[in-house]
Amino acid sequence: MSYWAQLDKNNKVLQVTVGDDDLEDAFQWLVENHGGVWKVMPEDNYGGIGWTYIDNLGFHAPQPFESWTLNGLIWEAPEQKPDGDFYWNETELAWMPVDVS
Repeated sequence: MSYWAQLDKNNKVLQVTVGDDDLEDAFQWLVENHGGVWKVMPEDNYGGIGWTYIDNLGFHAPQPFESWTLNGLIWEAPEQKPDGDFYWNETELAWMPVDVS
């Protein structure tokens, strides 16, 4: 089974579909029936609608916060997350402890 992503002109994923393992036949069917640009998703790098494809790297999720930067395919906060239960506060640009009381 193979997974395919249809991309827009900015390489954002518009839709995802499943095909058989014959990649050439699956690609031909997708183009003939849906048009556009399609990329097969590797087993270790699935994407979803709204994700972005980067040539020679793969798919990455949408940017979670404006302050985060992309490192390869992973979004990173401006500072490293401390050990324990913390959430990112974009207003403070800091990790905040989760209140579990």
